[in-house]
Amino acid sequence: MEILFTFPHTRGAIRAEKVLLEHEIAVSMMPLPSQLGAGCGLSLRLNKDREEEARQILQAADVQWEDIYDLPL
Repeated sequence: MEILFTFPHTRGAIRAEKVLLEHEIAVSMMPLPSQLGAGCGLSLRLNKDREEEARQILQAADVQWEDIYDLPL
């Protein structure tokens, strides 16, 4: 199963991708699905089994996300 992190700002999505990749967490940047609203227009997709680790890494790096959704929506 996969999850989707959404972000309030484009710079947050880009920074989150960089930080997670540096910690060897595989992520894919993708457009925000239209049913989730406008947001910043970008989201990160990753394996659900890495969710807690990703949360901790992003918190430690002071990267804010908006929400996390299970896929498929």
